[in-house]
Amino acid sequence: MTTLPRIHLCGPIAQRGEPARGGYQACNRRTIEGLARAGCEVVALPYPHPHVRGWRKLGAYAAGFLRLYLRLLALPRGSIFHLTALACHFVWNEWPLLRIARLRGCRIVYDLRAGAGQSQYARRGAAYRLAFRACLRAADELLVEGEALVPFIERVAPGRHVTVLPNHLDTDALPRREAAPLPDAPLLAYVGRIVPEKGVEVLLEAAARLRERGLGVDVCIAGDGAAPYVQRLATTTGRGARWLGPLSSAAVLALLRRAHFFVFATRHDGEGQSNALTEAMACGCVPIATRHGFNEAVLGEPELLAPCDATPEDIAARVERLWPARFAELSQRVQSRARERFSTRAVVARLLEIYERAAASDVSRSPSLAAGPRHGP
Repeated sequence: MTTLPRIHLCGPIAQRGEPARGGYQACNRRTIEGLARAGCEVVALPYPHPHVRGWRKLGAYAAGFLRLYLRLLALPRGSIFHLTALACHFVWNEWPLLRIARLRGCRIVYDLRAGAGQSQYARRGAAYRLAFRACLRAADELLVEGEALVPFIERVAPGRHVTVLPNHLDTDALPRREAAPLPDAPLLAYVGRIVPEKGVEVLLEAAARLRERGLGVDVCIAGDGAAPYVQRLATTTGRGARWLGPLSSAAVLALLRRAHFFVFATRHDGEGQSNALTEAMACGCVPIATRHGFNEAVLGEPELLAPCDATPEDIAARVERLWPARFAELSQRVQSRARERFSTRAVVARLLEIYERAAASDVSRSPSLAAGPRHGP
């Protein structure tokens, strides 16, 4: 590897030692740590993540992004600016970030880490589409999280090469789950944000049906959400479940190594490659997921996929079909897939090649920041 300039990685980033608030933050922290292990000089430029609500939240975001703009004004010429973009309404903040980085003479890696890029582009107005296309054209290197986004990016930014860079996990540090005697009933788990569109209620109702039919499943829920919503679930369909709250990365992995099924009945509009889904696979916890976002491409196992609008019965039926007869085989298969495709070692090696291409590019000939011609809806 040639010597790379300093890398400035910008986006949602988990603070060291604190629980990540979502897969974006967790994966960006892993990327930074993986790059540091590879000998790169990396500077984290985290997005603001206010813990207040209403107008105070808007004010905190404005102040946080202003501080971020000021930090970018000090970037050295020729350094690499890697933006892990949220797009959506954040495009109005991300466009100035890219403009400042270009004016500072940086090489730009634009990394769309979400599944909502296409739906938001179709749903929002002409001004949004113009700004989004301009962000794409600003980059020396374009990255997406999943193959499903490649045709869309190629359509709205014709002539640009797109590289798929998946979410990842340090699988080298994880022991494989070995075959062991199975309990009478499985432990079902969910890790992530506790919001209606993530399907937590579907999991809880499926568990209730399984218990009614004689399979005494346990349920663990890890993550945070709005207190009234979590309280309602805990006192209704979630009675008997263990509500663990936000967990550190180490505690999440420990839970998934104990659990047998990771139930991910998501319908979230912005779903891409779930960090927790990759973690579950690497821990030998067999996922049962909706056919939504990038779940199908990540899992590669049709029998583990439920319809996008999965009902509690859809989930319960799959648990009954797989437990216990298929569990051990599927556990080993999903572990192997995670290690082969989504290891930090492999993904960081690919990212270093991308940085080398960006570093070798001629800044004076880099893509224009101008909005350019329109390419249709």
